[in-house]
Amino acid sequence: MQDYVAADGPSGGTMRMLATYTAVGHLVVTSAVSGLSVKVDGADCATPCDVQKPIGAVLHVTAPASIPAGENARADFDGWPGTGSAAADWTVTLGADPVNSYLTYHTMNRLMAASNPAGGASWRMQPASTDGYYDSQTTVTVNVVPQPGFRFKRWSGDVSGALPTATVAMNSPRVVEALLDKVPYIGPAGVANAAGSTPEKVVAPGSIVSIFGASFAPDIVVGPDTPLTQALGCITVKTADRLVPLFFVSPSQINIQLPDDVGAGEQRLTVSCQGLPDVESTYTVARNAPGLFQGEKSAAVATHEDGSAVSADAPAKSGELLTIYGTGFGPTERGRPYGLAPAAPISVIDTATLQVGDFCVTAEKAFAVAGRVGVDAVQFRMPATGSGDVSVRVTIGGRDSNAVVVPAK
Repeated sequence: MQDYVAADGPSGGTMRMLATYTAVGHLVVTSAVSGLSVKVDGADCATPCDVQKPIGAVLHVTAPASIPAGENARADFDGWPGTGSAAADWTVTLGADPVNSYLTYHTMNRLMAASNPAGGASWRMQPASTDGYYDSQTTVTVNVVPQPGFRFKRWSGDVSGALPTATVAMNSPRVVEALLDKVPYIGPAGVANAAGSTPEKVVAPGSIVSIFGASFAPDIVVGPDTPLTQALGCITVKTADRLVPLFFVSPSQINIQLPDDVGAGEQRLTVSCQGLPDVESTYTVARNAPGLFQGEKSAAVATHEDGSAVSADAPAKSGELLTIYGTGFGPTERGRPYGLAPAAPISVIDTATLQVGDFCVTAEKAFAVAGRVGVDAVQFRMPATGSGDVSVRVTIGGRDSNAVVVPAK
């Protein structure tokens, strides 16, 4: 716009004015998505977004990668037309011809999978999704894999049936639920020395044995110290056609005393809970299978000669008589009471040696502990190991125990 004043005088005159223009680049971004806004060089620009800049200007344009589209649904960006990329960021150099970009989005719906009871299954989805969202045109194959201790029963939610594989069309958000039954399960090598993880996966007659698995019992039930009971809660355990004494039962672990006269070699045991299917496992019995009880950080369960506990505050001293407790030391001079605590110590027949730090020490005595079912002990003189934590293991009948730590001074 310009203001012009006519010349004075009757004859007037002729004025000539020349309007000149400079060509500019032109970018227009539109979309069918209502209220969509993009960023141009960091500034918001609502669609239809009309940007004019000199030819040769470089613009950095960003579109929203996803837009909420209701509960468990969203719209994902299809990409900048003509670029071949679905990236939300785009750099464009303006030329003489206008640039028109029409943005489109596709609907993504969420697939939610759960098991009942919770945590009883894992999932395999085909195709896979990193966040559980699928294009609305996708059909997903869902496969449920029950965890140990569970069995698939049927589907609930947006699928049905009694087979562990189902398909679901993702034209809307979907929920699938796998209904599971709890079933007892014993893990591989699930019958083991109760004291700890020993080098050889064998257990000894008369020792305390742990059974590890899942869905054994609904609750933790602890039995009496002595005599032990052969049923706790809903649980009974049988081996060699005999019910065994139970220390405690829980959903994932059962502790038993193995019969003193159970035969060497491979044996079977059966865990039963009323109303649930029985579960069986094999295990291997050996004459000696020593294991040492341990606390935090593999600390030995050990006492001084006066019966007080060995600890970091009361470390073992060179030359003193120590007692370390375990189970599975092997046969005793007379049979161990079955499910009962012996009234007096019963000597272990086989010789025990200990590796105490760098020292090999012969035990002064190994015996079944009085007043405790299935618990053994070994006594030895503490060598001059110096101060600090000392590794200790016991060897009986050529079999090593797990290593425990004794604080020394």
